[in-house]
Amino acid sequence: MSGVTRVSVLCLVLACLAACSSSEERGQYRVEAGDLGAGAQRIRVSRDGKGVTDARVTVNDVLAAHEAEGTYVVSEPASMPSGSRVNLLIVAGDDTLQGQAVVPAAPHITAPAANSLFSHTEDVAVEWTAEGSLAGFAVVTTAGRDVRTFEAGGADRRFVIASQQLPSNAGVEVTVIARARGVLAGPVTADSSFSVRSEAANAVVFRRTTPLQVLGGDMGERWQHVRVTAGDDVVEDAVLTLNGQAVPYDGDFGTYSTELGVQAGGELRLEVSRDGALFGVATGLVPEPPTVTAPSNGDSFTATAPLTVTWSSSTNPDRFKVGVSWSCGENCSTGEQFDVAGTARTFDLPGDALPTNTDLRLWVFGYNDGNFVGHFTPDSRMNIRGESLAVQGVRITSN
Repeated sequence: MSGVTRVSVLCLVLACLAACSSSEERGQYRVEAGDLGAGAQRIRVSRDGKGVTDARVTVNDVLAAHEAEGTYVVSEPASMPSGSRVNLLIVAGDDTLQGQAVVPAAPHITAPAANSLFSHTEDVAVEWTAEGSLAGFAVVTTAGRDVRTFEAGGADRRFVIASQQLPSNAGVEVTVIARARGVLAGPVTADSSFSVRSEAANAVVFRRTTPLQVLGGDMGERWQHVRVTAGDDVVEDAVLTLNGQAVPYDGDFGTYSTELGVQAGGELRLEVSRDGALFGVATGLVPEPPTVTAPSNGDSFTATAPLTVTWSSSTNPDRFKVGVSWSCGENCSTGEQFDVAGTARTFDLPGDALPTNTDLRLWVFGYNDGNFVGHFTPDSRMNIRGESLAVQGVRITSN
């Protein structure tokens, strides 16, 4: 046999195989039946790239109605619990296609916790438990009309939703649904699909919101004032409790204010909630009032040297504030304040920055900033104050 003849025979054989393979594929049906379960479901049947419009399709003996272009719609029961069998039957002309599947157990969400708070820049990790060999999971978030579905693999038990894919300043409900593959029999193409889905075992609602800035206004042994803001807006609808006592909002001053006696060394516990969710807790101790040991009432100093203020305090608050004030006229007072480290016990007031031949009033306050746990801005402070008795009549002489 010549070389030309051998090539011709080989081409003929390959062409025959291709034609036979193509013929077999053209004779098969493509079935797309994904996520069958409770509620209305759609099943598409096609052949040679065209929808089959005259098939008889049933799911668990419930007849599906033809919608359009080979798509059939069937209304399943409102509930299909774990272990329910799903039988798919498609009769098209002389051909019969069958599918069988079992509804998987519903996954149970373990994280995040209900009513958790996340800032608009945080990703949200969803975790769950599930049984059996599964084809995959659908993680579904719902915020009003905004419904989004994220796909996770069958071996996954955790999925992180990027912050950009979640709405801001809204409550979000999350559910997790399991998928299990079914088995198809009959003249179906290799890319046909048949799967069933579980119900949702539980739904968890979390909130995406702007962190709150909480600033105490010289809280202490008697009067308690707290200002709450979200971004540039004053928050008027928060719920505050201090040591279990409600702190009402005062619209005249834009603060939450109350009278609550707490001795030095006692704890203030502030809880902040909004829209039914606990944003967090702040705790701090009322500092011991510092005792100014120098100068004394009526002392005089020259303007050429700094005015040294010393004090004692058996505790180390987060910081001290050293202040000096004086009269600037009738019904007028002015002065200076200086922040000092909580470990300090002395501070030099610059003598040349103070008025001469004028009675000065000196004081030292101890401050605790408090510990914040929850959804608060980093600059939140309780500003719990312990205040000293003022030293009066100190003078800076001009010569």
